[in-house]
Amino acid sequence: MVITVLHAKDKIFVNIASYRDPLLTNTIEKAYKNATYKQNIVFGVVEQAYAKESLDLNSFPFKKQIRYLRIEPEQSRGCCWARSIAQSMWQNEEYYLQIDSHSRFIPNWDKVVLENYVMCEKHWGSDIAFTMHPRGFRRNHETGEENFYDFGKKPLVGFMGWKEGESMPWPIWYDVEYSKYGYEAYFLCANSLFCDAKIIKAIPYDHQLYFIGEEPTLALRFYTRGVKLINPSFHYMWHAYNDEY
Repeated sequence: MVITVLHAKDKIFVNIASYRDPLLTNTIEKAYKNATYKQNIVFGVVEQAYAKESLDLNSFPFKKQIRYLRIEPEQSRGCCWARSIAQSMWQNEEYYLQIDSHSRFIPNWDKVVLENYVMCEKHWGSDIAFTMHPRGFRRNHETGEENFYDFGKKPLVGFMGWKEGESMPWPIWYDVEYSKYGYEAYFLCANSLFCDAKIIKAIPYDHQLYFIGEEPTLALRFYTRGVKLINPSFHYMWHAYNDEY
């Protein structure tokens, strides 16, 4: 396990939990490369993988900005458990970003997100968390080609709803017009969560959940503690929607 303490205003702690994901390395590299303030990006990575397929920390020139723990796949207790461990690597960075290990970012994503977050905090007048249904990409694992889609798509706002025969609520998404302040939402996407880190300190991850129920329970916990979930109208990331993810 590698732990490095970094202290500075506007640092972003990036929580990544991964399970034998071949895109993990690319995700870390892309998040760092496309950041404006690279020195302010700190990663907390929990990789559930065998040693032969795990990250090579020495391959990252910025390895001092990566806090890392590898766990044998058989020892895994689920997604929420892994996210909780990664969350425990947070060391007082001001902001928190949670993503999946198969994500991509626009250029200058950190600057774009921070500027909009500060603006929206003032507008909504309370603690807020950005969460969204990211645009998608698919990767051809044979060629390495990545196909990005949903360009030009309208912003989405999410609500919690029920599907017939399901025991847990699911998100219902509606197209909306662009708003620079985004829209208050009633569902949380765990693959795209950005907020002031004080919120995560007050509402830590439930490590006893395995996977099902992760997003609706976290949405309810944010809501009952007065944190507004905001679906921003701007786009800053993609998520791989391959069947294996």
